[in-house]
This record gives sequence, structure tokens and C-alpha cells, in this order.
Amino acid sequence: MSKVVIIGGGAAGMIAAYSAALTSNKVILLEKNEKLGKKIYITGKGRCNLTNASDMNTVMENVVSNKRFLFSAFRKFTNEDIMNLVENNGTKLKVERGNRVFPVSDHSSDVIKSIENAIRDLGVDIRLNTKVDELIIENNRCVGVIVGKNKIMADAVIVATGGMSYQATGSDGDGYRFAKEAGLRVDEDFPESEEHVFKNGPFDAFMSFNFLEHQPHPRTYLKAIYNNLVEEGYGLITVPSFEYILEQNSFYEIIPDHIAYYNFDSLTHLLNISGFEVLESRTVNRDTIEVIVKKRKFPDISGIISKKTDIAKEVLDTVKGYSKIAIWGASHQGFTLCSTTGIAKYVDCIIDSAPFKQGRFAPASHIEIISPDDARKRKLEAIVIVAPGYTDEIAGIIKNTFDKNIDVYTLMTDKLKRL
Repeated sequence: MSKVVIIGGGAAGMIAAYSAALTSNKVILLEKNEKLGKKIYITGKGRCNLTNASDMNTVMENVVSNKRFLFSAFRKFTNEDIMNLVENNGTKLKVERGNRVFPVSDHSSDVIKSIENAIRDLGVDIRLNTKVDELIIENNRCVGVIVGKNKIMADAVIVATGGMSYQATGSDGDGYRFAKEAGLRVDEDFPESEEHVFKNGPFDAFMSFNFLEHQPHPRTYLKAIYNNLVEEGYGLITVPSFEYILEQNSFYEIIPDHIAYYNFDSLTHLLNISGFEVLESRTVNRDTIEVIVKKRKFPDISGIISKKTDIAKEVLDTVKGYSKIAIWGASHQGFTLCSTTGIAKYVDCIIDSAPFKQGRFAPASHIEIISPDDARKRKLEAIVIVAPGYTDEIAGIIKNTFDKNIDVYTLMTDKLKRL
């Protein structure tokens, strides 16, 4: 007979004890709280949503991630198995909408009592108020635990302490400490800025399960993740559905530590501006939004930079040859040309026929915008037309009403052309 020690008397620990005891092992269940299943008490708003009564194919379809990992577990211990276990040990169950299973009494304590009865009947040694201080590791193998001044040796040790959520129930991170003692790498980190660098990155993928709604700065959080992913890295994100809350008037879902609420549109927008492409999205269990995302590549703008550099050089070389030159066209093209190519200090004015633009100044370059009539008085030597679609019309005005000696250029798509 093997001796099995299980650390943690929550849902996982109790079922592990049940399974181990079925095979005639001597099982010791160690729980540091005063009672078993403390976190189960608060599940399902205190009613304990035990499982879902749908067929296993439907259940598998609604697994949020890594279905393959759970496939063998579900085959060995199904939703029907847990329902039978609870009912055979004194608690009647009922099925509500969405095939959700609850105890008829609506008391989660009844579910805990039934599972506890089952493991006691199998002879499991339950020790409450018993905190495990340390694992005993010999030759890279866990052979027991230390409780206070005592050692409990075992053929196998199962750590079922959970994570760190709802710490009032006892989930204070013991599992992470035990993992480190066993030689596993555990990194605890949280991004405070977009430039944050996680240890051991970059990563191939990430998961964020009902965590985003707690973040005061979700874009910073997501951008930091983005910056720590490999190119085309993937992610899986779930958040509570605000649409479900509104549809069901679920006032109990409006809780203080949920800083933000999302529907599909708002979540997609946040992910897009944070650099992610949403590949798939769906509703899980009616009340949760699930999305699969991919790190979006930055667009290749080398061509734009190259063209801007070439045009800037050509335009700058041209305008330097004149003592007084003007740009015709108070449009975004003309403004961009003046503010990004270095020609602003050589340009006397910007000409435009629109009265509402005249008398004002170009953004960034602060060049004065004047009318064609005022431009004729400036004794200009050259004019560069930057008004796509109106080039021929403007060239005709210059030819017919301006000094014949003025050189006229037009900025084409990728070069400066003299008319």
C-alpha cells in the first residue's frame, strides 16, 4: 500500500484524496484552514455551481484553453461522475438554465459535506489546521513534508494549494513556494509601464483570464505584453461580458474591484490600439467574452521614409537656388512639405485662392498664407505647386497673371517637375 500526502483541502485536494483512496492507498489530507473546501463556500454566489450537465462534447467545446490537456482527465472523471459522487453522499442536485448544476438546497456547504463524507468513508486521514512548512526533497524527488517540527514521509505528494486568488480562503501562494522548493522556475512580475521587460522573454504566447477588468491602465498592461512577445505571438483573453450583465440585470456583477467592463466592440478596440489582431471571439458560458489574439506586425514604412528623403533632398536643392520662392496650395500636402523637408526657411509664403485660409499661418512651419493678388506683389522668382488635381488650373493662372520670368514647378508623386 502506497502512502499519499495531499497538501490542500479545497476542491482539487478533496477529489485527489477521493481518487487516491479508491485505489487502496493510505491517504493523508492536510488543510491549514479550520474546515475543508473553504473556497467552495463562495462559488456560484454561495450556491456552488458544481458542474454542467451537458454532454461531454459540449463541455469540451467550452473549455477556454488547452482542451487536449483536459481530455484524458474528463474521460476518467466526467461531469456525471462528480454529480453521482455528490448525490450518492447525501446532496440532491438540480439543473438550471444553461445546464448549470446546483444543490437543491442552494447551499454550497451541502456539496462540501457530501464530498467530505465520501473521503471519510474511504478512510482518508483528514488533518485540519495543519500548515505544511516545507517539502522534503531527496534526489530530485519529493518524499514527504514538514509540519512544524514533524516530518510526514510519503511515497507521493500532491500539491493542491491553488493560486493566490481570494486569499481570505487560504490561497496565499503556498503552491508557488513549494514549486520553487522542488526546483521549478516561478517568475512573479507585473508591468508598470509599456517598456517593462519580463524575465526569460520574449514569449511565444500569453493568457489573461478575467484579469483585464481589474486593471486601471489596461492599454499599458497590454502594450507591455505586446513588447514581450515574439513576432506574431498569440494570446488568449477572457473578460466578463457587460452585455450579459445588462441583459440579465446582474447587479451582483458590478463589484468594486472590476474597474472596467467590456463588450465585444470595446474589447476589440482596446486590443487593436494595443497592437493586437483579434483572430477569434466568442461567448463562453453565456457570461464571458473569450478572444484569441495575434501580435500584429508593424507596417513596413521604409518605402515612405525613403521617398520622403528623396523628395526632401530634391526640393531642398531646388529652392536653395532662389532668393524668393512660394508654395501654392495651403493643403495638408503643402503643409507637410514645408514642415518635414527643411525648406520652410527658404519659403516666402504659401499661396491659396480660398479666402478663409488667407491671412492665417501654416501649422508647424508658421509660413504666412496669402492670396494670389498679394503674391503678385512679392516679386517671386519661383513657385512650387502642391495641389493635386488643380495643377493645370493653377499653372494657367500663373502663366496668365504672374511675371513671365517666374519658374514654375509641380510636386508629382515621387519627384519635382519643372513646367
